[in-house]
Amino acid sequence: LCVATKFNYRHLKSPVIYGAIVAVTLAALIVILVPGFSAIRNGAGRWLQIGPVQFQPSELAKVAVIVLTAVMLTHRSERIGSF
Repeated sequence: LCVATKFNYRHLKSPVIYGAIVAVTLAALIVILVPGFSAIRNGAGRWLQIGPVQFQPSELAKVAVIVLTAVMLTHRSERIGSF
């Protein structure tokens, strides 16, 4: 949260930035499906372990979906009012 307060969110409009977020998220979600790459915790093999850090790529995917939706709505703001 402290890092997020220092980050300028206007940089997320750049296609390079949100494209990278989506690409990293998809890559992490695909890596879980490859046998031997996922760490098993409590019987679930949905974790990735990078050094001492373990995380679930689905959490990263939630953030990526929010960012991508916000960028898409920003780019199509003139059409939001029309059905």
